[in-house]
Amino acid sequence: TLLEFLDAMADANVPDMTLAHTIVQNYVPLLFAQDKSIPFTCNSMTTVYNPLNRFVMTQCVPLLDATGFDPVALAQDLKDQIVDPSSIEAEAWVESHSYMTRLYGEFASPTDMDKDPFF
Repeated sequence: TLLEFLDAMADANVPDMTLAHTIVQNYVPLLFAQDKSIPFTCNSMTTVYNPLNRFVMTQCVPLLDATGFDPVALAQDLKDQIVDPSSIEAEAWVESHSYMTRLYGEFASPTDMDKDPFF
């Protein structure tokens, strides 16, 4: 289903960005079934794919007319337009820096080490 696909996108950390919304809207236009009452929160594609607020996503997506939804083509477009370019840029950045000069981290103070249940 469309909701399962969007949940998988969110689980894969596909960014909540205009390009992702545009790609999703190319495959699932923001058209709602005529017999449903539409909540005001479902008025844009940013509420249809919203990995940070899945409650709103679960309220809006089932109301969409997802007939003809092609998950394979949508996944390929997401890969071609978001995942692959990001991977190429990240790989180029890592290759351009031959070594790491410093690493920052926060550590518990000695007095707090016996209070942290995960330590």
